[in-house]
Amino acid sequence: MNWDWDALLYNNHFTSSIPFKECWTGEYFELFFYTTVSYFVIDLIWVVVVPKAVKSPSTIINHHVATLLYLIIPYQMNSLRFLFGVCMSVEINTWFLIARRVFNKQGFPPWTIDLPYLFSVRVKLISICFYITWVAIRCILYPYVLVIFYRIIQNEMHSETEKYFVAVAACLHLVFCMLNGRWTMDLMNSKIRQWRTKSKNVQTGL
Repeated sequence: MNWDWDALLYNNHFTSSIPFKECWTGEYFELFFYTTVSYFVIDLIWVVVVPKAVKSPSTIINHHVATLLYLIIPYQMNSLRFLFGVCMSVEINTWFLIARRVFNKQGFPPWTIDLPYLFSVRVKLISICFYITWVAIRCILYPYVLVIFYRIIQNEMHSETEKYFVAVAACLHLVFCMLNGRWTMDLMNSKIRQWRTKSKNVQTGL
C-alpha cells in the first residue's frame, strides 16, 4: 500500500544511488507503523507468557526488543521510512515459515514420494517459496540494505546529528543481518543432519 508498484516492478533500482527510495509513497505510513508495532508487542507478550511456543524464546525476545527500538528511527526520520518498507518484506518469508508448520503439522519431508497429491503439491509449493524468500530477503536484500545506509550517509546526510541516527540504524540493522546469518546456518545444519540420517537409513536398509 505504501509502494508505487509500477516503479517498484519495472524500474532498475540498482542504478540509483539510493535504491527503492523513489518507489516509496508512504501514503499509509501511520497505519503501517502502528500495525507493525502492535504486531511485535503482541508477539513479544505471547513469547514471554508462553515461551514454549517457540524454539528459542530468548532470541525471539531480544529480536523483538531490538526491532521495536529500530522502529523509532524511521518514525522520527522521514528519509528512512522507505527502508522500513524494505525491511518488513521479511514477513513474507515469516508467513511461509508459519505456513510450513500449519499446513504440514505431521512434519512430513516435502519431497516424500508417497504423499497425497494435493497435500504434496501444497507442501512442496510452500517449501519452495520459503527457501526462495529466505535467500532473497534474509541473505541478499538485508545485507544490501547496509550498502544503502552507507550511500545515504555519503549522499544525503549533511548534519552530524543525522549521520549519527543513520549510523545507529545501520548498527541495529547489522544485528538483524547477524541473526539472519545465524538462523541460516541453523537451517543449513538441520538439512545436513536430515540428509545424513536419510543416507544412513538407505545404507542400512531402514
